[in-house]
Amino acid sequence: MDDSRFDQRMHEWVQNRLLQETEPTEEEMASIPSEQLTDARLLNNPITTAEVEASVSRLQGGKAVGCDGIPAELLTHGGEVMLRCLH
Repeated sequence: MDDSRFDQRMHEWVQNRLLQETEPTEEEMASIPSEQLTDARLLNNPITTAEVEASVSRLQGGKAVGCDGIPAELLTHGGEVMLRCLH
């Protein structure tokens, strides 16, 4: 298979398998361990302001900034306005 044909088939596969929002079958759901299923369902819930606040409160100051260039101190001392922006 030449490279262009491979690229085309890979693109089709991604479109058909990964980008479609389909519900899992009953068989697929039954094969997932219950503790993982619970975790997966929790991940589908919207992020709450309390979760954002808890995450921000765990940031450590005095560290190098990440790829976004935002220092942790800006996030931790931004108050309620910053939390609303992050949420």
